[in-house]
Amino acid sequence: MFVSTYNQVVPNTFRIANRIDLVPKLPLPPAYEHVLGLFELNPIKLGLPPQILVKSTIPCEHFLNSCLHLLSLLAGGAVLPLDTRCAP
Repeated sequence: MFVSTYNQVVPNTFRIANRIDLVPKLPLPPAYEHVLGLFELNPIKLGLPPQILVKSTIPCEHFLNSCLHLLSLLAGGAVLPLDTRCAP
């Protein structure tokens, strides 16, 4: 009920999550329904060879600083610093 109402009332929303983090995908439907607008950040830059942008650890996947760093890389402007503990 909440999700369908939210999706109607707030159609332009973004739910930002780390692509390799399982937490934003849980619990699975039908136990829980997420709002629309999922935008996944990828902490790995695909290419040859792939480049790790943020260390793949549980804390680094949940630090707001990591998300802001990845978003700033996509924005094309000044890149926000990454916590040194999460640097590859």
